[in-house]
Amino acid sequence: MTTFARAGGRVVERKGGKGMSRELDTDIAEKIMGWGHVLDPLRKRTGQPLPLEQTHYWLSGIPEYSTDIRAAWLVVEHLRSQAWLMTLSVNDDVDEPWDCRFFLKYQRRVMAHGATAEIAICRAALKAVDVPR
Repeated sequence: MTTFARAGGRVVERKGGKGMSRELDTDIAEKIMGWGHVLDPLRKRTGQPLPLEQTHYWLSGIPEYSTDIRAAWLVVEHLRSQAWLMTLSVNDDVDEPWDCRFFLKYQRRVMAHGATAEIAICRAALKAVDVPR
């Protein structure tokens, strides 16, 4: 299924993913990357697709932050632009070996683990902006 998203005046078309990782991706898009409230325009009220010029937010065209390291790194760069520092490490002796930490100088630090680097980055980023995950 192909769906669309709008960010910064541009529309992105991608193949949609499934499961918890897409929920995590949506949280990242809304809470961190500034995509606003993500909706599915194909199911809004009438069930008819909305014209592009009438739609503010689109679902599933969002990058796959939780499964694509290039997309996850966009999250890191976005938080770095807001003065956050980040460390990423791995310990193969545990179930979720990736450890991501974000630090806001003299103010705050957060940490999260994940089975992959991408998931750890996403979880820590959401903690940085106070979104439980």
